[in-house]
Amino acid sequence: MALRGTRGFFGAVERSVARSPLARSGVRPAKVFVLGAGMAGSNAAWIAAGMEAEVVVVDTKLDKLRFIDQIHKGRIITLMSDQLTVEQRVREADVVIGSVLVPGALAPKLVTEEMVASMRPGSVIVDIAIDQGGCVETSHMTTHSDPTYVEHGVVHYCVGNMPGAVPNTSTYALTNVTLPYAIRIASKGLDAAVREDAALALGVNVYAGALTNAGVAEANGQMFVPTGAGTLRGLPGVEVIVERLQPELESDGLTTSVLRADVEERLRKAGITVYPSQTANPSQAKPYLYIDLNALVLPREGGYAIGVQVQLRQTLRSTVTGSNIVNAMTWDVHNVLGVPASDLQAVRAEVAAFVDRFVEDWARVH
Repeated sequence: MALRGTRGFFGAVERSVARSPLARSGVRPAKVFVLGAGMAGSNAAWIAAGMEAEVVVVDTKLDKLRFIDQIHKGRIITLMSDQLTVEQRVREADVVIGSVLVPGALAPKLVTEEMVASMRPGSVIVDIAIDQGGCVETSHMTTHSDPTYVEHGVVHYCVGNMPGAVPNTSTYALTNVTLPYAIRIASKGLDAAVREDAALALGVNVYAGALTNAGVAEANGQMFVPTGAGTLRGLPGVEVIVERLQPELESDGLTTSVLRADVEERLRKAGITVYPSQTANPSQAKPYLYIDLNALVLPREGGYAIGVQVQLRQTLRSTVTGSNIVNAMTWDVHNVLGVPASDLQAVRAEVAAFVDRFVEDWARVH
């Protein structure tokens, strides 16, 4: 296998072209192993398959593997990812392409140094995940001017910001996707744009001094605040709506009025305005905290299985259609409790704990 200077990946795949009708027959195709069936991994597999390589893709998400199967009709082999499969395929591969991504977090080290040492000398590793720390233990970041190095006889290509090799094309590709969001933020302001666009809110990593991306928070050892908490900024108050409780709960002493009074008291103590209840036309204009208890009676146990849910619901304006989205859920916590009929105070305590979490998230962004 010819490796020509810094050409790395291309040198490793060159001999696979021998399978082309224009090349001589009888030469084993290069084996390309791709970790991750996301955008980068699936496109890398596609290109390698087009060069007549024998391509295997692994992922933990079955829907992504099915998509590749449907598009390529079995031309690319897809496998569920596990340690034994990764070990075997790395050992056999001429080219390993690592494209594992955990959004916002460090990439997991799926290829160990022992696996790298088991590869044939002259094989190639392309670690696309290097911007998130790399998914290969022997990877360290390189540059476009000095892109490769050799370890255990294996050529490593671990250039940070690989799209920078084609800056004009990559800039247009990125701008085409991100410009609509930038225009939305510029025209509406960050707070309103995040509150009105759930997709934009999911892309926020830091908001009002809080880390709203779980991966980023974990990687930096900081507290994670759910993305929905970012939509609480600028929220002066809420109405409290408690869904009508089942008759069994009412007869055992847990009433709608008691729960509403509990919630309203905790909100007022935190400095959150509580709007009066609009029973005739519930909360079409004002945001409201929605409390729902869904109980299953357990006669033999003498108690209940109760689903407890607390949500913030608001009326948002769609940035696509311009119309209002009524009762959009922008914050949510839930749990299921098993409680005896004689101890429904535990349900009140659970609702109170959820309201306290709402108050904490609200306080973080104010």
